[in-house]
Amino acid sequence: MAAQFSNEEYTDMILVCGFCEGNARLSVRVYGERFPNRRLPNHTTFTAVVRRLHETGRFAARTADYGRNRFVTAADVEEEMLARVEADPELSTRRIGAEMEISKDFVHRTLKEQLLHPYHKTPVQDLLIQDPGSPKSLQ
Repeated sequence: MAAQFSNEEYTDMILVCGFCEGNARLSVRVYGERFPNRRLPNHTTFTAVVRRLHETGRFAARTADYGRNRFVTAADVEEEMLARVEADPELSTRRIGAEMEISKDFVHRTLKEQLLHPYHKTPVQDLLIQDPGSPKSLQ
């Protein structure tokens, strides 16, 4: 997990980064010289703080809400997911997850609990399905 800094430390990072004209690696060295008793942040921390302050007006990242609807229950999600799989068994766990805004791991875990398996038809599987008398079939 990324180190959390105080607003005072973030402010000093912004000031040092401005002093160094946006050069993050130089900012790390100058910050370390000016504040020897503090934790020394990585150069990516400087660029992330500047970007985040520019985009959101906040020093720290928002962690409380990532935009997902919290009022939807797992049962509702599972029902919709199983209905999608029943309608199209060739859907991938990634596609279902992306369309429903849930993780592909949750989709995979739910399918496994329901004794279902993600299925992708590929040309290799077509070879095994052919007529046993056919010269192309694998014996």
